[in-house]
Amino acid sequence: MKRNSNWKELFVYDKEERRGVSVLIIIILALILYHIYSPFAISSDTDFTEFKNYIAYSRYLADSSSLANSNIKKNITAKEEFNFNLFYFNPNTISKKGWQKLGLKEYQAKSIRKYIRKGGTISSPNDLRKMYCLSQGECDLLIPYVKIEQLEVVELEDKVWTKTYIPKVFHLELNTVQFDSLLEINGVGPSTAKAILAYRKKLGGYYNIKQLQEVYLIDSAKHIKLSPNFYINTDSIHPYLNLNKDDYYLLKKHPYISKKIAYNIQQYRDNNGEFSNIEQLKNVEGINDSVYLKLYWYFEL
Repeated sequence: MKRNSNWKELFVYDKEERRGVSVLIIIILALILYHIYSPFAISSDTDFTEFKNYIAYSRYLADSSSLANSNIKKNITAKEEFNFNLFYFNPNTISKKGWQKLGLKEYQAKSIRKYIRKGGTISSPNDLRKMYCLSQGECDLLIPYVKIEQLEVVELEDKVWTKTYIPKVFHLELNTVQFDSLLEINGVGPSTAKAILAYRKKLGGYYNIKQLQEVYLIDSAKHIKLSPNFYINTDSIHPYLNLNKDDYYLLKKHPYISKKIAYNIQQYRDNNGEFSNIEQLKNVEGINDSVYLKLYWYFEL
Protein backbone atom coordinates (compact mmCIF):
# COMPACT_ATOMS: atom_id res chain seq x y z
CA MET A 1 0.00 0.00 0.00
CA LYS A 2 1.32 3.42 -0.95
CA ARG A 3 0.14 5.89 1.70
CA ASN A 4 1.44 8.98 -0.10
CA SER A 5 -0.64 8.39 -3.18
CA ASN A 6 -3.80 9.68 -1.61
CA TRP A 7 -4.24 11.59 1.69
CA LYS A 8 -7.45 9.70 2.37
CA GLU A 9 -5.45 6.59 2.80
CA LEU A 10 -4.08 8.10 6.04
CA PHE A 11 -7.44 7.39 7.69
CA VAL A 12 -7.73 3.87 6.40
CA TYR A 13 -6.75 1.32 9.06
CA ASP A 14 -6.80 -2.39 9.19
CA LYS A 15 -8.42 -4.29 12.04
CA GLU A 16 -5.39 -4.23 14.36
CA GLU A 17 -4.79 -0.51 13.84
CA ARG A 18 -8.42 0.34 14.54
CA ARG A 19 -8.23 -1.63 17.77
CA GLY A 20 -5.11 0.27 18.84
CA VAL A 21 -6.66 3.66 18.06
CA SER A 22 -9.77 2.72 20.03
CA VAL A 23 -7.73 1.77 23.08
CA LEU A 24 -5.79 5.03 22.84
CA ILE A 25 -9.00 7.07 22.67
CA ILE A 26 -10.43 5.24 25.68
CA ILE A 27 -7.29 5.94 27.70
CA ILE A 28 -7.36 9.66 26.81
CA LEU A 29 -11.07 9.94 27.74
CA ALA A 30 -10.44 8.11 31.01
CA LEU A 31 -7.67 10.56 31.92
CA ILE A 32 -9.90 13.53 31.11
CA LEU A 33 -12.78 12.18 33.19
CA TYR A 34 -10.44 11.35 36.06
CA HIS A 35 -9.12 14.90 36.12
CA ILE A 36 -12.64 16.34 36.12
CA TYR A 37 -14.42 14.06 38.55
CA SER A 38 -11.73 12.59 40.79
CA PRO A 39 -12.34 13.50 44.50
CA PHE A 40 -8.57 13.78 44.88
CA ALA A 41 -8.17 16.42 42.20
CA ILE A 42 -7.17 19.87 43.56
CA SER A 43 -9.43 22.63 42.32
CA SER A 44 -7.99 26.01 41.54
CA ASP A 45 -10.90 27.46 43.53
CA THR A 46 -9.87 25.77 46.81
CA ASP A 47 -10.15 28.25 49.75
CA PHE A 48 -6.90 28.41 51.70
CA THR A 49 -8.05 31.32 53.92
CA GLU A 50 -8.43 29.29 57.09
CA PHE A 51 -5.02 27.67 56.62
CA LYS A 52 -3.37 31.03 55.95
CA ASN A 53 -5.02 32.50 59.05
CA TYR A 54 -3.70 29.64 61.16
CA ILE A 55 -0.17 30.19 59.87
CA ALA A 56 -0.43 33.94 60.52
CA TYR A 57 -1.73 33.36 64.06
CA SER A 58 1.11 30.94 64.82
CA ARG A 59 3.64 33.52 63.66
CA TYR A 60 1.92 36.15 65.82
CA LEU A 61 2.18 33.96 68.93
CA ALA A 62 5.84 33.29 68.23
CA ASP A 63 6.58 37.01 67.78
CA SER A 64 4.60 37.91 70.93
CA SER A 65 6.49 35.35 72.98
CA SER A 66 9.80 36.67 71.70
CA LEU A 67 8.80 40.27 72.50
CA ALA A 68 7.65 39.35 76.00
CA ASN A 69 10.92 37.61 76.75
CA SER A 70 12.78 40.63 75.43
CA ASN A 71 10.81 42.98 77.72
CA ILE A 72 11.40 40.75 80.75
CA LYS A 73 15.14 40.76 80.11
CA LYS A 74 15.02 44.53 79.65
CA ASN A 75 13.32 45.03 83.03
CA ILE A 76 15.71 42.71 84.84
CA THR A 77 18.69 44.46 83.27
CA ALA A 78 17.28 47.87 84.22
CA LYS A 79 16.91 46.88 87.87
CA GLU A 80 20.42 45.49 87.99
CA GLU A 81 22.20 48.23 86.09
CA PHE A 82 20.17 51.39 86.77
CA ASN A 83 22.58 53.77 88.49
CA PHE A 84 20.30 56.10 90.42
CA ASN A 85 20.66 59.17 92.58
CA LEU A 86 17.09 59.45 93.79
CA PHE A 87 15.46 62.59 95.15
CA TYR A 88 11.94 64.01 95.14
CA PHE A 89 10.93 65.63 91.85
CA ASN A 90 7.98 66.91 89.84
CA PRO A 91 8.05 65.13 86.44
CA ASN A 92 6.18 68.04 84.83
CA THR A 93 8.78 70.66 85.73
CA ILE A 94 12.09 68.85 86.15
CA SER A 95 14.66 69.73 83.47
CA LYS A 96 16.54 67.39 81.15
CA LYS A 97 19.61 67.73 83.38
CA GLY A 98 17.43 66.90 86.37
CA TRP A 99 16.30 63.65 84.76
CA GLN A 100 19.91 62.79 83.99
CA LYS A 101 20.91 63.58 87.56
CA LEU A 102 18.30 61.04 88.69
CA GLY A 103 20.09 58.48 86.56
CA LEU A 104 18.29 58.45 83.20
CA LYS A 105 20.18 58.40 79.93
CA GLU A 106 20.19 61.50 77.73
CA TYR A 107 17.81 60.05 75.13
CA GLN A 108 15.31 59.16 77.87
CA ALA A 109 15.44 62.66 79.36
CA LYS A 110 14.98 64.24 75.90
CA SER A 111 12.02 61.99 75.14
CA ILE A 112 10.16 62.90 78.35
CA ARG A 113 10.89 66.64 78.02
CA LYS A 114 9.66 66.54 74.41
CA TYR A 115 6.41 64.95 75.60
CA ILE A 116 5.94 67.72 78.22
CA ARG A 117 6.76 70.54 75.76
CA LYS A 118 4.12 69.27 73.35
CA GLY A 119 1.44 69.62 76.02
CA GLY A 120 1.67 66.23 77.69
CA THR A 121 1.02 66.04 81.43
CA ILE A 122 1.98 63.49 84.06
CA SER A 123 -0.95 63.74 86.46
CA SER A 124 -0.08 60.80 88.74
CA PRO A 125 3.12 58.88 89.58
CA ASN A 126 1.92 55.79 87.71
CA ASP A 127 1.71 57.82 84.49
CA LEU A 128 5.47 57.30 84.25
CA ARG A 129 4.71 53.74 83.16
CA LYS A 130 3.20 55.20 79.96
CA MET A 131 6.60 56.54 78.95
CA TYR A 132 7.92 54.07 76.37
CA CYS A 133 11.49 55.14 77.05
CA LEU A 134 11.32 53.88 80.67
CA SER A 135 11.47 50.22 81.67
CA GLN A 136 9.26 48.83 84.44
CA GLY A 137 12.30 48.47 86.67
CA GLU A 138 13.19 52.15 86.27
CA CYS A 139 9.55 53.15 86.95
CA ASP A 140 9.52 51.07 90.15
CA LEU A 141 12.52 53.03 91.41
CA LEU A 142 11.31 56.49 90.34
CA ILE A 143 7.61 56.42 91.28
CA PRO A 144 8.04 56.66 95.10
CA TYR A 145 9.92 59.95 94.60
CA VAL A 146 7.34 61.64 92.36
CA LYS A 147 5.82 64.78 93.91
CA ILE A 148 3.15 66.33 91.71
CA GLU A 149 1.66 69.68 92.56
CA GLN A 150 -2.10 69.40 92.98
CA LEU A 151 -4.23 72.37 91.98
CA GLU A 152 -7.02 73.49 94.28
CA VAL A 153 -9.67 75.58 92.51
CA VAL A 154 -11.03 78.61 94.37
CA GLU A 155 -13.99 80.63 93.09
CA LEU A 156 -14.02 84.31 93.98
CA GLU A 157 -16.32 86.97 92.43
CA ASP A 158 -16.92 85.05 89.20
CA LYS A 159 -13.18 84.53 88.75
CA VAL A 160 -11.44 81.20 89.06
CA TRP A 161 -8.10 81.19 90.81
CA THR A 162 -5.79 78.31 91.51
CA LYS A 163 -3.42 77.84 94.36
CA THR A 164 -0.67 75.30 94.38
CA TYR A 165 -0.63 72.57 97.00
CA ILE A 166 2.75 70.95 97.67
CA PRO A 167 2.78 67.98 100.09
CA LYS A 168 4.58 69.10 103.24
CA VAL A 169 7.69 67.32 104.48
CA PHE A 170 7.91 67.21 108.28
CA HIS A 171 10.94 66.95 110.56
CA LEU A 172 9.82 64.69 113.40
CA GLU A 173 11.93 62.83 115.95
CA LEU A 174 10.86 59.21 115.53
CA ASN A 175 11.30 58.20 119.18
CA THR A 176 9.20 61.02 120.63
CA VAL A 177 6.62 61.77 117.90
CA GLN A 178 3.00 61.33 118.97
CA PHE A 179 -0.03 59.84 117.24
CA ASP A 180 -1.62 63.15 116.11
CA SER A 181 1.64 64.38 114.58
CA LEU A 182 2.03 61.17 112.62
CA LEU A 183 -1.42 61.64 111.09
CA GLU A 184 -0.31 64.93 109.53
CA ILE A 185 2.19 63.10 107.32
CA ASN A 186 0.98 62.41 103.79
CA GLY A 187 0.44 58.65 103.52
CA VAL A 188 0.06 57.89 107.25
CA GLY A 189 -3.39 56.87 108.44
CA PRO A 190 -4.54 55.81 111.91
CA SER A 191 -3.54 52.15 111.39
CA THR A 192 -0.03 52.99 110.22
CA ALA A 193 0.47 55.53 113.02
CA LYS A 194 -0.59 52.96 115.63
CA ALA A 195 1.74 50.35 114.11
CA ILE A 196 4.73 52.75 114.23
CA LEU A 197 4.11 53.57 117.90
CA ALA A 198 3.40 49.96 118.89
CA TYR A 199 6.64 48.70 117.34
CA ARG A 200 8.57 51.56 118.95
CA LYS A 201 7.28 50.47 122.34
CA LYS A 202 8.07 46.82 121.63
CA LEU A 203 11.64 47.66 120.62
CA GLY A 204 12.35 50.32 123.20
CA GLY A 205 12.94 52.90 120.48
CA TYR A 206 14.34 53.26 116.97
CA TYR A 207 18.06 53.67 116.36
CA ASN A 208 17.82 53.75 112.54
CA ILE A 209 15.16 55.03 110.11
CA LYS A 210 15.45 51.74 108.19
CA GLN A 211 13.73 49.99 111.11
CA LEU A 212 10.45 51.44 109.82
CA GLN A 213 10.52 48.71 107.18
CA GLU A 214 10.02 46.20 110.01
CA VAL A 215 6.72 47.87 110.96
CA TYR A 216 3.53 46.12 109.93
CA LEU A 217 1.83 47.96 107.00
CA ILE A 218 5.08 49.64 105.87
CA ASP A 219 6.72 48.08 102.82
CA SER A 220 9.91 49.28 101.13
CA ALA A 221 8.06 51.73 98.83
CA LYS A 222 6.17 53.31 101.72
CA HIS A 223 9.35 53.47 103.78
CA ILE A 224 11.03 55.48 101.02
CA LYS A 225 8.06 57.85 100.97
CA LEU A 226 7.88 58.34 104.75
CA SER A 227 11.55 58.39 105.80
CA PRO A 228 12.26 62.06 104.80
CA ASN A 229 9.78 63.12 107.48
CA PHE A 230 11.82 61.67 110.35
CA TYR A 231 15.12 61.95 112.12
CA ILE A 232 16.41 59.98 115.15
CA ASN A 233 17.90 60.97 118.45
CA THR A 234 19.33 57.78 119.99
CA ASP A 235 19.27 59.45 123.41
CA SER A 236 15.50 59.02 123.24
CA ILE A 237 15.77 55.21 123.19
CA HIS A 238 14.48 53.66 126.41
CA PRO A 239 16.14 50.27 126.98
CA TYR A 240 13.89 48.18 129.17
CA LEU A 241 15.96 44.98 129.31
CA ASN A 242 18.30 44.45 132.23
CA LEU A 243 21.10 42.15 131.16
CA ASN A 244 21.72 40.86 134.71
CA LYS A 245 18.19 40.63 136.04
CA ASP A 246 15.71 39.77 133.29
CA ASP A 247 14.97 36.09 132.80
CA TYR A 248 14.37 33.97 129.71
CA TYR A 249 10.64 34.77 129.47
CA LEU A 250 11.13 38.53 129.44
CA LEU A 251 14.16 38.45 127.13
CA LYS A 252 12.38 36.45 124.39
CA LYS A 253 9.62 39.05 124.10
CA HIS A 254 11.97 41.48 122.39
CA PRO A 255 11.66 41.45 118.53
CA TYR A 256 15.40 40.90 118.07
CA ILE A 257 15.82 38.10 120.64
CA SER A 258 14.88 34.57 119.63
CA LYS A 259 14.07 31.89 122.18
CA LYS A 260 17.46 30.30 121.61
CA ILE A 261 19.37 33.55 122.19
CA ALA A 262 17.29 34.31 125.30
CA TYR A 263 18.15 30.87 126.69
CA ASN A 264 21.86 31.29 125.83
CA ILE A 265 22.00 34.69 127.59
CA GLN A 266 20.54 33.22 130.75
CA GLN A 267 22.85 30.21 130.57
CA TYR A 268 25.92 32.41 130.09
CA ARG A 269 24.93 34.50 133.10
CA ASP A 270 24.31 31.40 135.25
CA ASN A 271 27.68 29.91 134.27
CA ASN A 272 29.85 33.06 134.34
CA GLY A 273 28.14 35.40 136.77
CA GLU A 274 26.75 38.85 136.02
CA PHE A 275 27.73 40.81 132.92
CA SER A 276 30.15 43.64 133.65
CA ASN A 277 29.46 45.42 130.35
CA ILE A 278 27.10 45.16 127.36
CA GLU A 279 29.91 44.17 125.02
CA GLN A 280 30.13 40.79 126.74
CA LEU A 281 27.03 39.83 124.78
CA LYS A 282 29.43 38.98 121.94
CA ASN A 283 30.57 36.00 124.04
CA VAL A 284 27.07 34.50 124.05
CA GLU A 285 26.50 31.70 121.54
CA GLY A 286 24.37 32.84 118.60
CA ILE A 287 25.22 36.55 118.93
CA ASN A 288 27.52 37.64 116.12
CA ASP A 289 28.57 41.21 115.34
CA SER A 290 25.44 42.06 113.32
CA VAL A 291 23.12 40.75 116.06
CA TYR A 292 25.12 42.56 118.73
CA LEU A 293 24.83 45.90 116.92
CA LYS A 294 21.05 45.52 116.98
CA LEU A 295 20.81 44.42 120.62
CA TYR A 296 23.32 46.95 121.97
CA TRP A 297 20.71 49.73 122.10
CA TYR A 298 18.17 47.82 124.15
CA PHE A 299 20.09 46.57 127.20
CA GLU A 300 21.17 48.14 130.44
CA LEU A 301 23.05 46.68 133.41
